[in-house]
Amino acid sequence: MATELPYQRTKDWELPGFPAIDTATLGLLLLSDVPVVVVDARDCSAQGGKCIPGASHLSAVSTADEIASVINSKWSLVVAYCVDTHCPARLGMCRRLRGLGYRNVLQYPEGIVGWAAAGYPLAEA
Repeated sequence: MATELPYQRTKDWELPGFPAIDTATLGLLLLSDVPVVVVDARDCSAQGGKCIPGASHLSAVSTADEIASVINSKWSLVVAYCVDTHCPARLGMCRRLRGLGYRNVLQYPEGIVGWAAAGYPLAEA
């Protein structure tokens, strides 16, 4: 007998506890005065030398000290991304951050592919 979930999940970015942000909203957020830490959770070999401007590279295996050197407060607004909607690295990063006590963690499911496709600028990684 199958167990019924208390919610209907059709996409991995709809996991409870990790709200998603879309490309246009992330673009506006980065243009605003709102302090935000953007985390590139991609494996270094997947980066292709490009990232979202201002992003810092961290992964789910980064140490607590490495993470704290990039994200200075447990209450900082953090947006984690990776390649695209099929890449699980951003969710691993979100789980790692939540496990370390970071409270304002968003995921950007469209990732670097969605960012570039929308015509937003890329920076050197």
